[in-house]
Amino acid sequence: MRELTWITGAGIFSFFYVAIGNTLALGAWRRSASQHWAVRARLLWPVRVASTSLGWYLPIAAALTWSLTDRSTPLLLLVLAALVSAIGCEIGSLPLQRQTFPRFSVTALLRSTALGLFFRFFHISVLLLAAALMPVHPTPTMAVIAGAVFAFELIWSLAGWVWLLRLLKFLTPASARLKTVVETASRQTGIEYPRVWIMRSQFAQALALPATRELVFTERLLEIMSDLELSAICAHELAHINESKSALIVRIASMFAWYPCIFIIPVVHAWGSIGAYLLLAVGAFAPKLFGAFSRRMEQAADSHATSQQTDEGIYARALLRLNEDSLTPVVLQGQGTSHPHTYDRVIAAGIVPDFERPEAPASMAWHGMLASIAVGAAIALFVIHVLQ
Repeated sequence: MRELTWITGAGIFSFFYVAIGNTLALGAWRRSASQHWAVRARLLWPVRVASTSLGWYLPIAAALTWSLTDRSTPLLLLVLAALVSAIGCEIGSLPLQRQTFPRFSVTALLRSTALGLFFRFFHISVLLLAAALMPVHPTPTMAVIAGAVFAFELIWSLAGWVWLLRLLKFLTPASARLKTVVETASRQTGIEYPRVWIMRSQFAQALALPATRELVFTERLLEIMSDLELSAICAHELAHINESKSALIVRIASMFAWYPCIFIIPVVHAWGSIGAYLLLAVGAFAPKLFGAFSRRMEQAADSHATSQQTDEGIYARALLRLNEDSLTPVVLQGQGTSHPHTYDRVIAAGIVPDFERPEAPASMAWHGMLASIAVGAAIALFVIHVLQ
């Protein structure tokens, strides 16, 4: 009965915390209905970041809090509590998505929610299982576990997630229209590709898979883009699949940011809590190091797309259309994330936007900040009282 209370409580609390927190934090965005979309995107961004982050923070907090309360709790029950908490977070975020993107059907939202949960827990469960099975001292078993997880991470980063999406019918072969656009862009750029896919998604996006040289375009992208805009975006993605082997190695290496954490038990046994903090720091800060490299690659791909466009400014307009459709800010904090600021990309592509450069949005809404502090405290207590 106590176990059931913990698990259901984790889900219920997560649902209400996310749903109520998002609703309260959306106040400024709701009051901006008459303003330019770039202003609205800036106000919405910290709420979206918080809502997404809570899908990680609250499950982690649920598992760690239960473990601190009862150190004899089996790992399977802790993982189950985290999963139920994550489900509660995802369901709690549905009102936010329906309000900000009313074009999303309930069916599409539920489908994307289920897919996101599956992928998140499928990948992280492999790492958690490996960490739980890892022996304290170096043994052949340690080498086998490390090798198996390394192979999984490598396959996953190369194309494993694409194969899984195909199996789940979320990727379908390109339509006749898309094939024509991509084939034309391929001839113009001289860059060949083996396959192109359409992804079932209500967000406009295009992806390049340098390891397999495949291209992916979402259904929403095909809905809102003209053929000329699609061709310009395709030229950008073709530039990515034509990157050097060294660039591909860096991209693959970035996918291994959390791999060292499977050694957390032997590391803590050897070096104490400082070892755990070092492993977590690697996972947390490695993506930031990769960001500078990624931005350089994006700038090079932008230059390629601009040089290949048939109508001046078509690529820049396509970039703005992408941000407007997804309500993504054209300026983010610092130098940007994995991409440079869209406002700067548009100017580099030959067009000055018809609105002033906005300020960067806040990094995260208040309810996400509170949860991040709670998780940090829970991790600290866990390392001190459980792993020592």
